[in-house]
Amino acid sequence: MSNPKGGGMASKERLYELWMLYYTKKDVSYLQQWLEAFVASFERLIDVQSLEPRKLEDCSADVPLLPREVLVLLSTKLWDSAVHLSVGEHSGSTPHPLLLIKFFIIVCRNMENIDTDKTPGFVFETIKLLSFCLDQLKLDRGDQQSLQQVVQYGLVLCESLFDPYQTWRRRLAGEEVSLLERNKYKFSPLGLPEELPALFHECLQESQKIPELLTLRLVHLQGAVISGGKKNGLLSITPDSVEDLFLVLQAWCCQVSAEPKATRLPRLTLQCLTAVIHLLHSSSPAERQVEIKAILDSYFQLLNWNRPLSSECQARQSWEDSLISLQSQMLTAVPEILQCSDRPVLQAVFLNNNCFEHILRLIQNSKLFQSNRREPERDIMCDLTTCLLTEVEVDQVWEKGAESITIHALGVLTAIMSNSPSAKEVFKERIGYSQLFDVLKSQGQPTKRLLQELMNMAVEGEHAHVHHLGISNDQPLLLLLQWLPDLSGQRDLQLLVAQWLAAVCGGSLSVSYSGCGSRHGGCSAAGAFRAPESWTDSVQTPCWASCRSWAP
Repeated sequence: MSNPKGGGMASKERLYELWMLYYTKKDVSYLQQWLEAFVASFERLIDVQSLEPRKLEDCSADVPLLPREVLVLLSTKLWDSAVHLSVGEHSGSTPHPLLLIKFFIIVCRNMENIDTDKTPGFVFETIKLLSFCLDQLKLDRGDQQSLQQVVQYGLVLCESLFDPYQTWRRRLAGEEVSLLERNKYKFSPLGLPEELPALFHECLQESQKIPELLTLRLVHLQGAVISGGKKNGLLSITPDSVEDLFLVLQAWCCQVSAEPKATRLPRLTLQCLTAVIHLLHSSSPAERQVEIKAILDSYFQLLNWNRPLSSECQARQSWEDSLISLQSQMLTAVPEILQCSDRPVLQAVFLNNNCFEHILRLIQNSKLFQSNRREPERDIMCDLTTCLLTEVEVDQVWEKGAESITIHALGVLTAIMSNSPSAKEVFKERIGYSQLFDVLKSQGQPTKRLLQELMNMAVEGEHAHVHHLGISNDQPLLLLLQWLPDLSGQRDLQLLVAQWLAAVCGGSLSVSYSGCGSRHGGCSAAGAFRAPESWTDSVQTPCWASCRSWAP
């Protein structure tokens, strides 16, 4: 329908006229016309493609307050409309489900239309319809495109009910939503019906059977439920729901793909797990259905996952590449998990989960993994890309993955120990910096990024800002010092480390470049700094004695 002025929207008068025609004549064709006209008038408010927060001015945009009987009537039509989604079947007496769901999305933009004290009937019908559509998709039945569309729109509808102020979207965009702001909200999220967690479980435990886009949207909706309100969030966080998120990560990792896979799904899933931990951390033990310790157990177990390799070369290489990508993302997520109120308590939970041992094992396994995957490939090259590489280049490609894991792992160690003397003591007692040094040296010659990550560990921040931040952990400085003699073949790195240590220790930078390598196997660049006297008892290596003699 178009309005009399020639615009793309029906006028209020025309909408009223169509409704009265349906109301008096009970002719379904008028109901269809009214629905089409209503949706066309406000469809600009719906965007199912983006996960960005909507603009505030677009949230209601003059959506009218409708009579309650209208919502009740159309709620009864939702389940009957599923007949349109079966191939070769249609019903002239029932509107298409996509049209009905769009209608309810628009209606929910004005929360005055929703009675939050009692779950509206259309919510149950929508979840029932979503379950039907997802089952059809798993079985590859019906009109697949229409089924996917209905699911996409249906999940957006649920999101608007359980997170009406877009708290989850805003957090994903980097915005912090304060408790003070949330206390000013006029409307509360709808109470969580048990059917929705059941839908999550039904779909996410077999996420490989549905399109990845819909898995992404299901995880997104779960994040919205968790962030939209504390009561709903705690109800939705169960042992099953947590396990399902880890199953999503595993399924993504196992999916075979000839092309590099998009990382949006694992990234969003890890953000959802972060929200889970933060909500549990801010709740009392009596409110939790799952303990953070159990989640971290599963987290580190997946981080050190060693799935049996497929006999098919392409499948094996695809999984290996995915595993490295997943491990890197999981390591990156740990500092984000630790960014919360009462951080020391959460750090203690990590320590009680043997996190240091898990991280060190991961670094060791990354080297073993690289060695194991390389040797069988000496005889058979799997694909054209690999065939075009020399043996040295192949090694460099694989070593890059191992190095990336090591660098991310060092960042995790830094995050866990940051601003925590007790965490540093636990690391020294359980692992020890000498063992860390041995493990790092076993990886081969260090790269610039790895050495800089040790600098970051010492600063507990960006190493370039050491003059402002100071040194929070002196042990990594000792590791850098011990590494100097072995950097004789990499003069640029040797000089980089020596100069940075000199700047840290306040020594002179007037080192003689011509003397590099003349007296102590290329390690004379270390003479650029003077170490604190407190170090002399900590380092028992010949290199230290030499470096002391070089210090001006």
